[in-house]
Amino acid sequence: MSKFPKTLSVSKAAALCGVGRTAVGYWIRSKKLYARRLGWKYTIPVEDLLFFLQNSNQRVPSELYHENSSRPIF
Repeated sequence: MSKFPKTLSVSKAAALCGVGRTAVGYWIRSKKLYARRLGWKYTIPVEDLLFFLQNSNQRVPSELYHENSSRPIF
């Protein structure tokens, strides 16, 4: 079982990616990154964040990789 959650808040995704919450909000509003809306908050599936980062040639945070592995945890 993975210690990593299956979804992330906007704040957590921003912290992992080293960008501001505003940038993540822009990715969501511009439909570059999928997020589910729950009330006033959004949750981002980790698999979708990983897909977005890889396809937009952005750095994938090391937290998304297993120890001793070069492959993503998903």
